[in-house]
Amino acid sequence: MKKTLLILISTFSFCALFSQGTWTQKANCPLPGHYSCPGFSLSGKGYIANGNAPDNFAEYDPANNSWQLKADFPDSAEGFAFTIGNKGYIGEFYSSNEFWEYDQATDSWVQKANFPGPLRRIDVRFAIGTKGYVATGICPTAYLNDVWEWDQLTNTWTQKANFSGSGRVASIGFSIGDKGFIATGLSLTDYCRDLWQYDQSTDTWTQKANFGGTKRSEATAFVIGSCAYVGTGTTSVGTGSVSDFWKYDVWANTWTPVSNFAGNLRELATAFSIDCKGYVGMGWINDYVSSYQNDLWEYTPDTCDLSGINENNSALSATFFPSPFSFETTLSTNTALKNATLLFYNTNGQLVKQLPDISGKTVLIKKENLPAGVYLVKIMQDNKIIYTGKFAVLD
Repeated sequence: MKKTLLILISTFSFCALFSQGTWTQKANCPLPGHYSCPGFSLSGKGYIANGNAPDNFAEYDPANNSWQLKADFPDSAEGFAFTIGNKGYIGEFYSSNEFWEYDQATDSWVQKANFPGPLRRIDVRFAIGTKGYVATGICPTAYLNDVWEWDQLTNTWTQKANFSGSGRVASIGFSIGDKGFIATGLSLTDYCRDLWQYDQSTDTWTQKANFGGTKRSEATAFVIGSCAYVGTGTTSVGTGSVSDFWKYDVWANTWTPVSNFAGNLRELATAFSIDCKGYVGMGWINDYVSSYQNDLWEYTPDTCDLSGINENNSALSATFFPSPFSFETTLSTNTALKNATLLFYNTNGQLVKQLPDISGKTVLIKKENLPAGVYLVKIMQDNKIIYTGKFAVLD
């Protein structure tokens, strides 16, 4: 049984201000050093591809700080990647429009629908729900601002509303909940530091607070909970490599400096995150081939709160997807509820809403035009609290 619930939320920030975090060097990647190597994480493991080398795909296990070569990526692999569910996706889209899916369970690659847009270099990738996005880049000298959406359920591509910022190359892209983001990059006239948020439900772009550091391109980014970490890159071709890192608080729409990347200067590095850790490696320095890197560094924030994505403090398994969300989210439980009651509290502990007589495994929750923030939820059944947790809402 599915019901719709209108909720009231109070504003809350998950990212502690002025925390610096620490960097720790980990085992080097076994692949030859290179720039623009696609990287992603799946089920507690990290993955990096270097299509310019033999044995070109490797898996990192943070539990024992070790690497293992996996099934070769079947195409060249200069570019970026995204994940949807338990699958990883890579497509170079420079010399080829082939698009590939990696299955962690079988350690195998399956070719998906070819990318229909213009071929390009150093574009942006991110994923929201069951859809992946490819945007911007250079083709071959034109700075692009087009956006393409791939639907995992139908294996089809659709062109979406153009990116509202200037056409650019070597930007960074990431997603938090049901929002996508593009920042920095190099346009036809200048380096960039603007940040734009993509709303999947309305196919629109909204400008947010400018990146906290200097204008740059070829930066890298990873996400922990509801915070994005963006850094490194270049401010000038051939001489401008930088090492600073910044944290973006999606709730407050603010940037805060954190510890500089301990691997020193870096451009077009590879990044991914696993739980409360971020990982950065590979790349090069000041565009010198002799400076190719294959190191890996682990970032640990001073505080880590994943509850902006989901929190479950009980035996009942329950998830909100997507979370954070800005339109609607679905509460799903592993066991069917029977005449249960959902209790919703604001962050002051006040009971704001309750929904009685819930049965089944799914409940649809709509945001409508309410403010962003965090909401505390309890599920009561047979006069017992069987679940406590949180979910989060974006503008």
